[in-house]
Amino acid sequence: MPDVLRGPLTGLPGVTPALGKLIARACGGDRVIDLLFHLPERYVERARIPCPSAAPSESAVILPATIEGLRAARSGAGKPYVEIRATAGGEPLVARLMNAKLPWVDRAAPAGSLRWFAGVVRPEGERWSMLSPAVSATEPPAIEPVWPLTAGVSNARLRRAMLAALTRLPDFPEWQDAALLRREGWPGFSEALRVIQAPESLPDDRATQRLAYDELLAGQ
Repeated sequence: MPDVLRGPLTGLPGVTPALGKLIARACGGDRVIDLLFHLPERYVERARIPCPSAAPSESAVILPATIEGLRAARSGAGKPYVEIRATAGGEPLVARLMNAKLPWVDRAAPAGSLRWFAGVVRPEGERWSMLSPAVSATEPPAIEPVWPLTAGVSNARLRRAMLAALTRLPDFPEWQDAALLRREGWPGFSEALRVIQAPESLPDDRATQRLAYDELLAGQ
């Protein structure tokens, strides 16, 4: 195994010692290779749409919107939230971030900025609304892995660390029998990890089967 994969998580860009400890707790080890083998438990598939009215009913979507304003509010049950008023494709959109704090949201999504919203769009009178969507400055993936997490680590933070780890993953010489790979349609080892951890489309079982076979063979 290359030394770069045995290296600590804190060697990855943006992984501070505090964050490294939390990620290590989630994936069961403090090395880059431990993170790479921290497999998703499921995937979220989102449609990219230009405006709220194009959203399929009760389906997760991604759409860009311009922030118009923010305000702190409370629900009928007294729970605090931040309301984001925005325009997406010329249509009004309101997003409610439950248990969020106004200063933090204002720094992450200031008025006048373009942000990407990921979640479910629902009609609300003459406008559309989203409840607790993910809001980011860069476009999120249409297919997003969801990993087992621990307190203090969001899926977005783990994803950034995972993408950094994948850039350090070399293409290993193949050690499995070529006939077996052809028969099963399995990808190479490094490709299997990339397909699972950063898919461009919903992965089938072949990449997971490849890794499971390697683990079984190594155990024997």
